Amino acid sequence: MQNDSSCNELIYKVAKAFPSTLNLSHECCLEIRKEIFYSNDKDILNLLGPVLLDLILHHTRSSCEPTTAASVVRFLASANPTALGTIPGKQFITAQIEDFAIAQQSTSEVSFRKFNKEQIAAIIEWLLAALSWNEAHLPQDEIKAALEYWNEAQNVKGGGS
Repeated sequence: MQNDSSCNELIYKVAKAFPSTLNLSHECCLEIRKEIFYSNDKDILNLLGPVLLDLILHHTRSSCEPTTAASVVRFLASANPTALGTIPGKQFITAQIEDFAIAQQSTSEVSFRKFNKEQIAAIIEWLLAALSWNEAHLPQDEIKAALEYWNEAQNVKGGGS
């Protein structure tokens, strides 16, 4: 983030958009990031806020596990996946990865339609912040794909905050 004020604003917006009864530690958020794709609709609304907040506070290489941070970005971009060539691990069978991406895209589209305007606006602001962090472990192309999806979702819902 550019300054503490904008960081505090983002924290407030994410916390307000995704109120959670959970008080999760950083270690717990790391575990949830690994499994975020497998969360059900009911859980994701309770888990996403704490995870996004944790990443705001712990996004730098020194305090963030890179693969789990990228998992959150990939989850938010899953309704608009990037080209297969940008997915790390090309040594795997590409057909399996493509099949997973197609199945996940459909699942994500259904889940993400349940998000309200305030939640969509908070996700967009979080993604913009993540893009500004310019962290090598955060996939810039997937952040941009996620922004494209969520901006369109915001237009469909009738604007943002």
